[in-house]
Amino acid sequence: MSTEAAGQLESRIEQNLSGQPEQPFILRLTDTELTSLLRFKLAEYDESPVEDLVIWFTKGKMFATGRLANGMPVSANLYMIASPRIQDGKVVVEIEELSAGSLPLPSFLLEAVTSSLNETINETQMDVDITAMEILEGEAILKGYRRQP
Repeated sequence: MSTEAAGQLESRIEQNLSGQPEQPFILRLTDTELTSLLRFKLAEYDESPVEDLVIWFTKGKMFATGRLANGMPVSANLYMIASPRIQDGKVVVEIEELSAGSLPLPSFLLEAVTSSLNETINETQMDVDITAMEILEGEAILKGYRRQP
């Protein structure tokens, strides 16, 4: 976890999203930057349900590992595979696999986590339209433009 990486990503997000309406932007984020930023955001909660989060991008997908803790009935390792895509100008994530320890989570929990994750992502994209996204080895590239407020 790096304060510097989290700060760099927050700064780039702010720069890209503070332009004039209809101004295009390209936002590159590395897996290290996203991991650092999300860890700092999770640390703001007194009892975050996920600890030791690590996210990485590869082969068009997003992977995550961590540890379920604080308020969970058991502490278990978490593993997720997700496919980000664009829908109606927004990034949405479809979780393909989610497991706690060696047990895959049932489909109703998978759907609930996917829904919650997409609601959170949607809240951060209020004034932008994403027109393209590319998931490369170690980084994601988002292209889009600011909308009229």
